Amino acid sequence: MKILILLLIPTILNSGDFCLNAIYKKPIETLNVNVSVYNPSISQCDSTPLLTASGAMIDTILLKQGKIKWCAISKNLKSKFKFNDTIHLQHEGVLEKYIVKDVMDKRYFNKVDILHYNRKYCKTKGKIIL
Repeated sequence: MKILILLLIPTILNSGDFCLNAIYKKPIETLNVNVSVYNPSISQCDSTPLLTASGAMIDTILLKQGKIKWCAISKNLKSKFKFNDTIHLQHEGVLEKYIVKDVMDKRYFNKVDILHYNRKYCKTKGKIIL
């Protein structure tokens, strides 16, 4: 699925919710990416599916409870994002925050993979706002 990434001029975070600074309402850069969902399993990762490229360990209990909001990015996006950066993904009318913790295989380009316990969680189009 195609997603739009918007790189924004400084933002304001109020009470944990994302909102744009009233002065800066227009994006300064956009980038189309594909978004998918992955699970920490050997079939979708490598031989150490609970260890991310950033060195963080995935707690499967917290993941099942929805308390971990992490994502992986394609290698070409590493020039724009670094580990522990927060990205804002808007899909299905909801804006959610994800922390970059992993990198995808080199065969992927302009792609973001959301870590989730249920692989069927996200199959819609949306926007990533930075």
